[in-house]
Amino acid sequence: MFNGFLLEARIDAVFDQGFVTVADDGRVVVAAELGTDARAAGAE
Repeated sequence: MFNGFLLEARIDAVFDQGFVTVADDGRVVVAAELGTDARAAGAE
């Protein structure tokens, strides 16, 4: 696998729906629609 991520099914689903992505600098970006708890988890 080249340039791929192996994701747990629930994370894969939100990634596919565009709620979570990875910025060019490697930061995980979580959509505001998921709420503050989800955004805080992305910062860990």
